[in-house]
Amino acid sequence: MSDEQSTNYKQNQEQTWNEYHHALNVWKNSFASWKKAGEEALEKYIKAINESSKQSNSDVMKKFNEAWAKTWNDIVEQSSSWYFKTWEKIWKESNFVSYNAFNEYWQKNKES
Repeated sequence: MSDEQSTNYKQNQEQTWNEYHHALNVWKNSFASWKKAGEEALEKYIKAINESSKQSNSDVMKKFNEAWAKTWNDIVEQSSSWYFKTWEKIWKESNFVSYNAFNEYWQKNKES
C-alpha cells in the first residue's frame, strides 16, 4: 500500500469512526428522550388511575388500562420488529454475513 493510499485509508477510517460515533450519540440522546417521555406517560397514567380509583370509576380505569396495554404492545411490536429487520439488513448489506460464513468454513477446514 502506498503512502497516499495509506493516508486515504486512515482518513476514511477516521471519517467512518466519526460518523459512527455521531450516530451512537444521536441514538443515545433519542433513547433518553424516549425514556423521559415514557416516564411522563407513566406518571400521568398513575395519576389518572389514582383519581379514578378515588371516584370508584371502573369504566375510566378500564379505559386507561386498555390504552396503556395497547400502547406498550404497539411499542414492543414495532421496536422489536424494526430492530431485527434493521440489523438483518445491515448485516446483509455489509457482507459481514459472507465474512462470517467464510470464517466458519475456514475454521472447520483449517483443522482437516
